[in-house]
Amino acid sequence: MPLDPSLRTPKPDGLSICIFVVEADMANLTINIDEEVLKQARIRALGENMSVNDVLGEYLMAYARLDGVRRNRLAALDRLLKIADENPIDRGGRQWRRDELYDR
Repeated sequence: MPLDPSLRTPKPDGLSICIFVVEADMANLTINIDEEVLKQARIRALGENMSVNDVLGEYLMAYARLDGVRRNRLAALDRLLKIADENPIDRGGRQWRRDELYDR
């Protein structure tokens, strides 16, 4: 499906990029980016045997998953704190002083 021609023309604030994807379950993305930034991104991506499309795709997947990662980390922390509360440490009634803990 052809894109609207206005999406392919350079914008005053940068360059319009149209990303076309072959897979049927993928979506197209159009972004505006400074031409020099795009040039540098292409050079770096080529050095990593990737395309700018690949780099952006990986970044967006990681970005989209970040909220889930945070939730998983907070849930793990909650489990750890619960275990710590359920299993108190017996110090034998002794109170530790800071200088004793760091005495060498």
